[in-house]
Amino acid sequence: MLIGNRRRRRWSRPAHFVRLNARVLLALLLVLAALFASGRSNPPVAAHGGGLDSYGCHHNRKAGGYHCHRGPCRDKSFSSKEAMLAHSCSKGK
Repeated sequence: MLIGNRRRRRWSRPAHFVRLNARVLLALLLVLAALFASGRSNPPVAAHGGGLDSYGCHHNRKAGGYHCHRGPCRDKSFSSKEAMLAHSCSKGK
């Protein structure tokens, strides 16, 4: 385009600007893919960790009672450890 006797150039993005955006986009995609993959491959986890006895159970101090995360009584709740020991699921230990 001519303005007077000067030629006016249209502004175009420099090549490094385009490459930078492609790199940022690629990094973002890799991070999202890693987050997606890690979220899909991990099994569900309990909200608290540790404090389990040899049966894989522990006392719930806040709500009371006794519940198990591992072993033959997994995912079962009881009023006490004695109640769990009397239950049929603990007989296999």
